[in-house]
Formats: sequence, C-alpha cells, structure tokens
Amino acid sequence: MRIAAQRNRRAAVVSQVLALLCATLLSGPLLLGSASAETAKPSSGASTGTTAETRNPAKDETSPKTVQLRFQSRSVEGVNATLEPKQDVVSVEPGSVTRLYFFLSNRTSKVVPLRLSYRVEPAEESVFYNQLQGICTTGQTLGPWETSFVSDSILIDPTILKDASGDDEKTLTVHYTLKYAEEFPEFR
Repeated sequence: MRIAAQRNRRAAVVSQVLALLCATLLSGPLLLGSASAETAKPSSGASTGTTAETRNPAKDETSPKTVQLRFQSRSVEGVNATLEPKQDVVSVEPGSVTRLYFFLSNRTSKVVPLRLSYRVEPAEESVFYNQLQGICTTGQTLGPWETSFVSDSILIDPTILKDASGDDEKTLTVHYTLKYAEEFPEFR
C-alpha cells in the first residue's frame, strides 16, 4: 500500500509540474506574491509563504480590481476526510491563472480514493469561475491517516468585473464536497 501511495504522490507531482510547464510556456514567467494577485511581483529569492501563484503576462496596470474567493468544504455521509484551505479568503486577479492550495486529510485507517466536486455562489457568477486542473479534475488517493498538500488551478474570467461599479469588489464562495472517487463519472 505504501508503494501505491508513493506512486500516486509521484504522479500528482508530475502532473503539477507538467501543468506549471504548460502554463509557463503559454503565459510567460511565473509571478509569485502574497495571496493578493493584484500585488504579485517577481520573487527576489526569499520565500514569501504564498497562498496563490498567479500568471498574467498581459496585466493591465490601470485595472487593479480583484475578486475575493472564500472557501467552504464538507464531506458526504460516510467519507471521513477533510479539506482545509491554506487560507480561507484569497484575492485573485481576473484573467490570471491562479493556483490555490489546500490540506486534504484522510481520517481513517484505510486507503481512500477521493475526488472533489464544487459549486460557486452566487450562482449567476459561477460562469466566470473556471476550474483548470488540480484536485477537482484528477482526484487524490490518500493512505491511512495521511494528509496531503494539494492544489487547484483556476481562472476567473475578467468579464466578471464589467458589472462591478467603482470600488466594488466581487466575492465568490466556492463550496467543495468530498466524495469517494468511484462516485464520479469519468468525464464531467
């Protein structure tokens, strides 16, 4: 079982590296900053303990508006696992690919294949939230009592700000639901 868990972790790391490589090739250099994507600047070597990584080579300096993302999670009945965001609220710059980080924990003595579903509120704003890659699209198998550091790559459509007036900041709440991987169809 330990070998299978290591293989799954390696596969997840390879998947994340490939996603970062593809995103870098498509969108330019990686920008690191605080959880607020609007202030993201190239890192000067020291780790800042970031919560979100953001990419946007064509950033418009005259439009500093951000969208606040709030996170909530629950497990369906019978799934004894938890998903905790590294930070409960993250500021994201629309039009930028942003990586969000979470702690996923198995609270049982069994190997558990997990997958997440999500919904975004308010519902009319959910069309602007785009899930690119991560725990929602690939799932994760956790060993007994294992906690894993996982991520999701998202993109908020910049047209979300067209309705915003003045200094209004949009807030989206993302509700994650943990389920066993077998409960999901192969394609969403």
